[in-house]
Amino acid sequence: MELDEIYKNFGNIYTSKIVPNLAPFESKRRSIEKKYNRFDFISMVLGVTSTILVFICKFMDDMNYLNKNTDTILTVILLCGFAMSAIFCYIAKDIDRKFRDSVKSEILPIILSLFGEFTVKTPTQQKKNKNILKTSLTEIKKLGFFQQAEKKKDDDIIEGIYKNLEINITETTLEHEEYCGKHSRTIRDFKGLIVKTKLNKNYKGTTLLAAKNNSHSATKGKLEKVELEDVEFNKMYNIYSDNQVEVRYLLDLSFMEKIKQAKEVFGGSCIHFAIADDLFYIFINSIKNYFEIAKTEKNIYDIQNFRKVCNEFVSIFKLIEHLNLAKKDCS
Repeated sequence: MELDEIYKNFGNIYTSKIVPNLAPFESKRRSIEKKYNRFDFISMVLGVTSTILVFICKFMDDMNYLNKNTDTILTVILLCGFAMSAIFCYIAKDIDRKFRDSVKSEILPIILSLFGEFTVKTPTQQKKNKNILKTSLTEIKKLGFFQQAEKKKDDDIIEGIYKNLEINITETTLEHEEYCGKHSRTIRDFKGLIVKTKLNKNYKGTTLLAAKNNSHSATKGKLEKVELEDVEFNKMYNIYSDNQVEVRYLLDLSFMEKIKQAKEVFGGSCIHFAIADDLFYIFINSIKNYFEIAKTEKNIYDIQNFRKVCNEFVSIFKLIEHLNLAKKDCS
């Protein structure tokens, strides 16, 4: 099924292919919703109550109404209150996370089947199987992106075949430590999706598109700065390449328009791109969780959740398809 056809006819696709598989999950959602709400409510009450008590105790302490023993007891009570609030909050979030993951692992492959043969792997499953196109931290830094990153932590991985192209989509976090004397803090360099595919043609050299709203994401290294005729696009991206002829051929009006559309679909997220020989990379930087199609507190039959996920995949595959089908007539 072609991408535009999937986009236009998603309502019918949702009714015929997705809805029949949702009943068990909606039943499960209803059975755990009360439990989730109960833990969430208790967490909120404990947190609010402890916060109010902090201000009351401070007022009483300022007025010298508390002695040392009473002050110690109240401090212990408050700490216990905040600790219990955190515990109940964690339990609620864990209930929600497990439900969302169960839906994602079962329903996401159905959506992906519209595009090709794909599997969804949780971190546990990744230890048992090799990935088709695993993107290493060394590889990312070699491209010129996120030079300060020291750690790479992968979450869910989607991998498979789209029109004979091997594709890997990984939820990833890149981090590094900053030190100040004996103290250190963790700095997040990137959180989001890394899409990697091997194209059926070999472009010459390397081209980077680094979003200007995240200007420290890439260093040009030996690459040259490129200025395009599209003023709006130049405002969005720093473009670096070692092949001035090819980069202008690749970044035609159609491809730039697809990049702008992808940015809108992903909610204005910071998106970077790299083309290196026959490999194409997309870095979608955002703190949100991707491809979420269910929540414990909401009815699972909300078509908009599924439509949004489908549109995200359509945007990704359109970019890949464009590069793979572009006629290679430049040198």
